[in-house]
Amino acid sequence: MEVVQNSSASNFPKSVMNVIRRALSFRSKRSSQDSTESSAEAFFEMQRVVPALPATAKKTPKKRINSLPNSEVASTSASCSNSPSVYEDPFVAVTADGTIYVKHYYNYHNKAEFHLENIRIPQVKRNSRVIKAKDVVKVYYAEGQSCKDEFLCKSWGCCINNVWWASHLNRMEGGNTYTNVVLIDDSSSMYAGFSVINIDAFAESIQCVGLPKDAPFQSGLPSPPISMLKIPYIDEDEDDVPKKRKPRHKHVSSSNPQRE
Repeated sequence: MEVVQNSSASNFPKSVMNVIRRALSFRSKRSSQDSTESSAEAFFEMQRVVPALPATAKKTPKKRINSLPNSEVASTSASCSNSPSVYEDPFVAVTADGTIYVKHYYNYHNKAEFHLENIRIPQVKRNSRVIKAKDVVKVYYAEGQSCKDEFLCKSWGCCINNVWWASHLNRMEGGNTYTNVVLIDDSSSMYAGFSVINIDAFAESIQCVGLPKDAPFQSGLPSPPISMLKIPYIDEDEDDVPKKRKPRHKHVSSSNPQRE
């Protein structure tokens, strides 16, 4: 009987320790669970709520506003030609796909030479004449200072030599240091005339993008057709022209001398 009491007395402290350990372990589990729930609540509070779109709805990109046709402010839209320019100045642009854009061909722009407007701008492209380099059969070029004849060139418009000149305000001025160029192409009977800042770079560019090898470069400007020239009338048959009579001189006889 005493042995049983001693064993129960020795097991009592162990049972007490086991109870304490279970209580502490349950408390630690409870605290970790509370911290996890609080962090989850904080995460849901910080998360942004995005409304769900219907399946049929589509996102449409916002359209960019271009400049007005009569505005001098250039548009920022780049929805034009995708081919890069291998040569470009304020008057003409040559792209890698073999296209020549003569700027300000259909509109008069008195500030064309002072602003380099990119051919990718819709307004500039819309007012440009488009010529394929492969269709050019001859290239005329002349110094700007030599352009004095109004029948052959002008600031803008058509001349009697079948050349429509793109806009350049100072083309007829004596201080014009640019080069006048005329492209003869088979696609039209009206030839395109324009100014070029660097004639060497322009010539090399059109040769690289498709200008025929047999297309010559000729110095000067195209001459007017013969039907437009003023030719004086020439009589082919000289026998039909009445001959003028020689004036008769008065003969003074010796019998009637003049009085002194």
